[in-house]
Amino acid sequence: MLKICEPVKAGLRAIVEGELIERESNLQMFAVCNARLMGGGRIIASHTAIDDGWLDICLVETMPTLEFVGLLNRVSTGDHLEDERVTYFRARELDLRFDHAIKVNTDGEVLVMDRCDYRVRPRTARFLIGDDVGVSRNAEQEKGSTVSDCLGMLCGLALDNAV
Repeated sequence: MLKICEPVKAGLRAIVEGELIERESNLQMFAVCNARLMGGGRIIASHTAIDDGWLDICLVETMPTLEFVGLLNRVSTGDHLEDERVTYFRARELDLRFDHAIKVNTDGEVLVMDRCDYRVRPRTARFLIGDDVGVSRNAEQEKGSTVSDCLGMLCGLALDNAV
């Protein structure tokens, strides 16, 4: 039998625009993002930018398995955000407490956690980019892309391949 994202009861605490938000939720899945795409090019957080100083949070409420699988199919286009059981918001801090330990995929590493704490830390990571990585110095002028977009892609590659 395939086990897909077992539901968990979670206590949520977030700082959103300086305001403290606390609530209890029954979650099927959650994602905390600083880039638009996650594994395989899925658009989980369509409104985010890697350098905007915000965490983009996507919470999916518990639902029957077949409905959840249908919702997952909509993630590839970003249409999942239209579902009433999906909550999407931006915050600078997020704390999640679970009623039991769950497996959490942290940029490709699976950890068993009963709590997750997320914070924005501006200018913490530094990346060196040379001319040989395929990004032109004139990236802003090429096909409407911006340097921020290119850096986001490069940062994502660096994080996905980290050991």
